Amino acid sequence: MTAGAALAVVGSFLPWLKSGAVGRSSYDILGLVDRLGFAPDGPIRLVVRAWPLMPLVLAVGIVAVWWGRRWAGAGFGVLGGLYAGGLGAAVAGAIPDTHQISVGAAPVLTAVGGAIVIVGSLLTLVVRVPSAHANPI
Repeated sequence: MTAGAALAVVGSFLPWLKSGAVGRSSYDILGLVDRLGFAPDGPIRLVVRAWPLMPLVLAVGIVAVWWGRRWAGAGFGVLGGLYAGGLGAAVAGAIPDTHQISVGAAPVLTAVGGAIVIVGSLLTLVVRVPSAHANPI
């Protein structure tokens, strides 16, 4: 979970789109989409506006698992992983490369990180690691 979240968060700060000599991160792009009014009202607008919370959702999931709260951690992990992976994959697949705009590798990295978080989250529910503080019998 931790490695996937790190990959997703780092990927979100790398250049997602490049126009001319300027690379823009996911935060730049989604802020611009919101300010220019390209995000319609409803769920799409919420997804765009809530994107800066993605790292927080992933961090809450990881810390919850570290503290032994497997169900809560897995829930936040799956939510954050779906969010990061879904938006990264959507941008990577929906924006064609043109001579004016090119898509970087960052959306794919973010999507892969999100997928790793989802797998790790589900594994926390299946695999039980004994605590280092448990008393031996």
